[in-house]
Amino acid sequence: MPIKPSKVANKSGLHEISKLQRQLGIELLEIQGQKAELTGAGLRRAQRLLKEAEALE
Repeated sequence: MPIKPSKVANKSGLHEISKLQRQLGIELLEIQGQKAELTGAGLRRAQRLLKEAEALE
């Protein structure tokens, strides 16, 4: 299932995304101009987090 790119709100949002990616050591989003697309690593991380959240319920 392809992930549709979405617009990134502002430069502050881009800074926070970059900071998070550095802290995690993985590229979550591929940012091109004002658009961001989830990377394969970002998708896997998101799926893992969702499974962990479901296990907490």
